[in-house]
Amino acid sequence: MAAMSSLLPWLVASIALSGSGATPNKEEHSLLPTLKVGDIFVYEMRAESKAGERASGMNAIVEMHVDGFEDGLIRFKNYQKNTKTKVGVKESSLPDSVYGSKLKPTGEIVWMEVPASSPERTRFGRLMLFQVPTEKVAVGSKWTWATEPSAANGQVGAESRAECLGFEEHGGTRCAKVRVAVRETSGEKPASGTIETWVSLKDGLGTEIRMAFENTPFAPGVAGSFRATYIRVPGA
Repeated sequence: MAAMSSLLPWLVASIALSGSGATPNKEEHSLLPTLKVGDIFVYEMRAESKAGERASGMNAIVEMHVDGFEDGLIRFKNYQKNTKTKVGVKESSLPDSVYGSKLKPTGEIVWMEVPASSPERTRFGRLMLFQVPTEKVAVGSKWTWATEPSAANGQVGAESRAECLGFEEHGGTRCAKVRVAVRETSGEKPASGTIETWVSLKDGLGTEIRMAFENTPFAPGVAGSFRATYIRVPGA
């Protein structure tokens, strides 16, 4: 779990930046982000993982700071603070971490400071990418994207399928509810899972994100279940 913790802030950023394909003659909204330099978005994160008989939990504060814009990309500084882990009855604290990332407005990650030397870390991160077209979204809109295998960073192929389930109030904010099903398409013991998020119609950022994966790659030869919830802190 601790080895995965440094990936979590940019995963939030990837999920938060979104737009999608719309169906004519229906209520539709653009979910592309409306950001400016200096914006800060704060999330409370809770996660649980289990590999074999080993179960662990993690709580942390995740912050996304809009650092600038360049060549059509959004530049973030991502912080993870107050990280607490629990394995069995043993509780520990992890150091705060910070690193940069650059994303397209659609959520595609172009660059990040997190090392990609571990194939497991790369797979774990790419599994949770959230991408959509730039068009508006309507109820029932569906879209897909794929990640190709790459020997350079050890990742396996994966494909994701997303759908807008509706528009509703969530956490005091009008949101689009989106569900994503993802599965790896190559490699041994392919991972799969779902992401469910409520995207604010005001600023395009998620107000809550829930994810659940099986066969999640944690380390060489170690895989298991992973569950996480991110809740945006109002007014932060």
